Amino acid sequence: YILDNHSRQVSLKEIHDFLPHSILIRNLPRRERYDPNNYLREYFHILSEKKIFVYIGGLQEDRGLQKMMTQMNILRDDAVFVLIGEGRLKGQLLNDCRKLGLEEIVFFHPSIESENAIQILSSADIGVSLIEAHTKSYELALPSKVFEYMLAGLPVLSSPLKQVQDLFDKTEGVIFADPKDEDELSDACQKAIKLSADSNLRNNIHGHTYQNFTFEADAETLKSYLTVTPSQ
Repeated sequence: YILDNHSRQVSLKEIHDFLPHSILIRNLPRRERYDPNNYLREYFHILSEKKIFVYIGGLQEDRGLQKMMTQMNILRDDAVFVLIGEGRLKGQLLNDCRKLGLEEIVFFHPSIESENAIQILSSADIGVSLIEAHTKSYELALPSKVFEYMLAGLPVLSSPLKQVQDLFDKTEGVIFADPKDEDELSDACQKAIKLSADSNLRNNIHGHTYQNFTFEADAETLKSYLTVTPSQ
């Protein structure tokens, strides 16, 4: 059987030790070269001096989205927040946006085709992945959006999920913050803004991800397993 991250692999083995050998194939993007562009700036008429925080995925609870909108009130002179996707929380987020007077710094983009994700994300400055670990599934999560952001050359603002920390705790360009801690999140946002100005760092983030964290890299494991299986 195939699993998408190591913690789930270990947990299932502990509970169901009768299961056969497992293979770790993570939900990673396909290899793709990124090309920084101005798509989001042109789409929403965002000023060049403002940094773009971007979130891609379902607009739902426990993703830190409302907490990021609160941060935009603090960062309104320096940054904007673009949410790409749809979901049941969208109506509430739109209402919050109006109540807080954030219409000029928080923007909503419709869902996009997966093949366009890296190109569009490359027009942002910082990727946001603030999953709140309220369930075991979220606690063990390894969000695919983290790898998409990094393949697009973006520094990442992430909640301290174990799987993400295990991979990137020492990686420059990945900033961890507890979304429930407003001061910690605010400091992390400021740090992310500073890092996003470093074009060499962004190139390095992309290059490291391209080589090590794409579907093609992980698929070699499955390919090797399938090669030897028939003879067993």
